[in-house]
Amino acid sequence: VFQGTSLLSLDAKGRMTIPAKWRDLLAEQGGGQITVTRWLDNSLRVYPQPAWIRMRDQIMPAWPMTADGFAKALMQSADTQQIDSAGRILIKDSLRSFARLDKRVVLAGDGSLLELWDEDRHTKFLDEQMALGLPPELKSMTRF
Repeated sequence: VFQGTSLLSLDAKGRMTIPAKWRDLLAEQGGGQITVTRWLDNSLRVYPQPAWIRMRDQIMPAWPMTADGFAKALMQSADTQQIDSAGRILIKDSLRSFARLDKRVVLAGDGSLLELWDEDRHTKFLDEQMALGLPPELKSMTRF
């Protein structure tokens, strides 16, 4: 399970080093092969290859026509690659531009995948979500 956050830097070529704790998990789950694609709120999603294949297989035949544009955005921006020997991945220019990534980024665990955000936008997103308070669906849970 991917959880927590890591503050990272992109180098001049757009590469970033995956933290060892997640690199090991990515290696276990998919041999170090990942897919990076667009996501909501101008963030990127980093899928271990098996999780991306499951997502891709759901997108292709099953999504309704009303979701066709969103499915195309995911599929057409997807970039599959192998983590290199130095533990890095390249975030291609079009994805960096979409997510407005400069130098300082946050790689955040989200269960079965990772999200990549601009540092300032990630902080703002988290602050906004916490300001909304506990969702009604969770208020019946005992320990929050």
